Amino acid sequence: MTRARPDSGQATPLVAAGLAFAALVVAGLGALGQRAVDAAVASAAADAAALAGAAAGPSDARRIATANGVDVVAVRVDGDQVQVVVRRSTATAVATAERYGIDSGAPVH
Repeated sequence: MTRARPDSGQATPLVAAGLAFAALVVAGLGALGQRAVDAAVASAAADAAALAGAAAGPSDARRIATANGVDVVAVRVDGDQVQVVVRRSTATAVATAERYGIDSGAPVH
């Protein structure tokens, strides 16, 4: 009769624990990656919307932001400056653009 060794079968729980840990790490990295993507999209959309708002007005700022897949939190116009605040998931971005016209003294290219 063969007796079972006392350390027999100990690798299985260690491998299972290692796989569970690896799964948690991958899930965490996925969540971090998604947050980074949301922040980048929100920032780019806010920039584009602010530029559109400075060029054509607040309604175009909202239209461009929505077309870029973000929610518009606020569009503020103060003289020649347009500030746009947008949100995508948990990421919020703010961008400001200023309208320069021929009368503003800005160089014309």
